[in-house]
Amino acid sequence: MSDRRKSRIHSGVVFAALFAIFALASCGGGSAAVGAATGTTPRSCSAIQNTTPTQPSISTIAATDAAIVATPYINSGASVQYYCDCSGPNQACAAAGSTQGSDTAGSGTQASPYQTIDAAMTWLNGGANRTAALCRGGSFTPTSTGIFVFVLSANASCASGSICNELREYPIGGAGLKPIINTPTGNHYLISTTNGGGGYRFMNLKLQGSPFPHVGGQAAFFLYSNASIGMPPVHDIAIENVDMDSFDTGVQDTVTTTNNITIIGNHFTNILNFGYLGGTSNLTVSYNSFVDTGSDNKFDHAVYLASHEPVSNVSIVGNFIKGFSTVSGSTKCMGSPLIGHAAVTNLTVSGNVVIEDMNADPGCYGMGFNNTTGAAGGIFYRNALFSDNIVVNGGNNGINITSCPSCAIENNLIISQSDSGGAAISTPASSARPQDDVECYAKIVNNTAYYETTSTQGMTGIVVSGEGSGHIVANNTVMYTGISHALNSTSCFSYNLPLASYDFINNNNCFSNDPVTIWVYRQPVSTLADWQKYSATAGLSGTGFDTASSFANPGWSFATPLTIPTLDETQTGAQLFKSFFAPPAGSPLLGKGNTANAPATDITNTARSAASSIGAYQ
Repeated sequence: MSDRRKSRIHSGVVFAALFAIFALASCGGGSAAVGAATGTTPRSCSAIQNTTPTQPSISTIAATDAAIVATPYINSGASVQYYCDCSGPNQACAAAGSTQGSDTAGSGTQASPYQTIDAAMTWLNGGANRTAALCRGGSFTPTSTGIFVFVLSANASCASGSICNELREYPIGGAGLKPIINTPTGNHYLISTTNGGGGYRFMNLKLQGSPFPHVGGQAAFFLYSNASIGMPPVHDIAIENVDMDSFDTGVQDTVTTTNNITIIGNHFTNILNFGYLGGTSNLTVSYNSFVDTGSDNKFDHAVYLASHEPVSNVSIVGNFIKGFSTVSGSTKCMGSPLIGHAAVTNLTVSGNVVIEDMNADPGCYGMGFNNTTGAAGGIFYRNALFSDNIVVNGGNNGINITSCPSCAIENNLIISQSDSGGAAISTPASSARPQDDVECYAKIVNNTAYYETTSTQGMTGIVVSGEGSGHIVANNTVMYTGISHALNSTSCFSYNLPLASYDFINNNNCFSNDPVTIWVYRQPVSTLADWQKYSATAGLSGTGFDTASSFANPGWSFATPLTIPTLDETQTGAQLFKSFFAPPAGSPLLGKGNTANAPATDITNTARSAASSIGAYQ
């Protein structure tokens, strides 16, 4: 679906017109349509090298925010001006020990601050190497009623790769609430970069949208430069530990005119359409929480990586994603909370937690990076790593990947309590179009899939089918606790390619309480024993597949239905779920993995021993 008229991304004329400029459109849930990279050359298997990206070490949102709060100003002395407004809504100046400022009587010091956000932004835009500091507990309301409330200057003397100006709080590390900047009622971009340029950092603030509904839409940040009229590209924008509440879009990054964008440690709440929308080279979207972000409309997503030009060096790490905007009126996942349709080289998607309700629709994919788009440009995810992620009730597919040559999918935990069927991991999820990369050398290792449902839709743990060669499937465990799945069977693994397309399939585990569960689907045999015999005599060299695999209960011991832990920003998702899915003593998972194909660490960043275990936890 590529027709933007089918989406209600933004209801206003201005937002729709800007989307037309960027050639972006979304159809969510694995069927989103986005203008992807143009002018790229698709690659066949012979042109793809088998590489393994480096796993990042996963931290926590709380630790990230603590480091941001303690960060000193980048400027000093007269280059720092102070502002305090205690007259706005929800101000809490007294609790923070802040005093009212004055634009006419103040001197811009902490002892005698100026007052308004208008004055602060004028100062910030007046030259490079300036800090505008807003008082804790203060509440600031702009006087502008235009579509673009605050437009940053190009900051031409601030070199690419540098941060020169910042808008943040005072005192550093002090008591009291973050300063609030209130968005006027109506169709507004609160902070935008339509002049191009950059070198700005926004830290330790709260940006508040006006009450819904927003006629025309509202965005907290709008990162865009119109190169057609000679504006310079946008560069070096850092958004750190900023609360964004009640916007249609949190951060809208317009893809082709931006570079070096950092979105880290932020808290998105009650965002109707997108928490983050866009894509750029040198992009970091990490350690953010997206709570009640997106909606039950399949066009809306908490994080949407969308690019119609090739980009590189993208990290999406350590984010928490849960629930939909209260404005949507429904908690049912219809699309994909974390999704990409782009042409990316060097992509890391690690340590993220996606949790939705048990009523997820079959059209919902917990995490989808695929090529299901009507756009003409090519899609690829080159040198990509999908690791240490946790997807709970992701709908039809927990993790859905396509056009990802030399893809590493490892140490992920997928939990399903919904009746939507589907697969825990599916890759290649669809075939490459002529303009896309073919997916070869996919490495699907040390993943844990747990199905706690009696689905009538049919379920498969891991699907590696459709195209490519050189695939590796090892050290994965799949468990079904349901006892009857009606006419649709459950299967542990699914392979429909010629056996020679798989380099290695072994050291896997599966168990099911359903007596009709089969080991392998889309092959002439179904049981583990028959599969071992068939793969050893079907023209392959060596001894065949799954010779060291087992159909045995992994031995996890917890009450069912599984109570999903409450998100805790002081812990990683892997820590939250460790007590449930770490293999206990005597488990057939312990020490039974193939060490040569195992990652160096498990989902908790714990080093794997010489005797690697099966599954995400060592």
